[in-house]
Amino acid sequence: MILGEFSQLDAGDLSLVTRALTQLAKALWTTYSEPSSAAVDAHDPDEHWRREKHESAIDEVRASISSPNRPDDAGMMLTYYNPVIENAHAVGRALHAVEDPNLLAVVTEDVDREIDAVRRAVLGDMSGRAAQAATLTRAEASPTQVEEVHRALEVNPLGSRELFEVFEPAAAAVAAAEWLHAAARVVATDCAYESPRSVVIEADAIEAMPVETMTAIISALEAGEGAQTLVTRLLRETNAVARGSLDHPSDLLRTLNRVAEYAGDDLSQVRVRLCLLDPRRPAQDLLEDLIEGIRGCLLVFEDENVDVYEEEDSVEEIFLDLLRVEVRSHRPQA
Repeated sequence: MILGEFSQLDAGDLSLVTRALTQLAKALWTTYSEPSSAAVDAHDPDEHWRREKHESAIDEVRASISSPNRPDDAGMMLTYYNPVIENAHAVGRALHAVEDPNLLAVVTEDVDREIDAVRRAVLGDMSGRAAQAATLTRAEASPTQVEEVHRALEVNPLGSRELFEVFEPAAAAVAAAEWLHAAARVVATDCAYESPRSVVIEADAIEAMPVETMTAIISALEAGEGAQTLVTRLLRETNAVARGSLDHPSDLLRTLNRVAEYAGDDLSQVRVRLCLLDPRRPAQDLLEDLIEGIRGCLLVFEDENVDVYEEEDSVEEIFLDLLRVEVRSHRPQA
């Protein structure tokens, strides 16, 4: 939000307004990245109730800004545990200290636009201001967005700037996981590899790749887990680590036992990952690894076919055409 036209006001007061708006925006976008539906699927009724209250509180933001709670004569003030409502009141208190009706009108209009952006992002509309959702992780990918990403990958299977800046990252990861799986199948079939999983291991031998992510994704898809279910599971597990918990400690125990087999009893110099993805930006991290994995499959295809095709043929284009056909054969609607 631009407050330049109010430069005549006290800089300290404007700073308070800006900080309060920043906190309100964070609370609003948390309702997008941590929807109540995710808590239902995780069978956590208390968390579902809490998130549901945060979502419904969006309807109270305008009134809270217009009539905020303020300290009484004894210095006491009613505050809320709900971050959406409390931050809206904080914005209102900051504006009340300024006492400028024009500033109140501008801020209220801006908050309305932010709320509209959040609501549109929830529905899978990432246009305009809602595009900032591309920097967040929402584990539950929009089916509409997934289909749009498939169309974008049909045009450029190796990824594009649009893929990372326009689409919901979780939805992009769901589609990209299917394309990576298809890419590994293409190479395995064309170049007589034992399995799609062995293709990505070979890619890592050619050039450093996010092989741990690639093999985990392909192994799960080969075992029959759906891409949507797989991506949602990985993102939820990573989000739990980001909040300071571990959903499946038995997995960590198995990892530690494997490490101990090689490192012995002294684990002081060993580093163990608590989750596959970066907890600070899990969906974006996953998407980057998947697109890099598709490129890795191309590297293996090129390496195996360097002397097979005529010089005028583009090995990359041959691979991409085969990949498109493979995806279409498994997704007739693509």
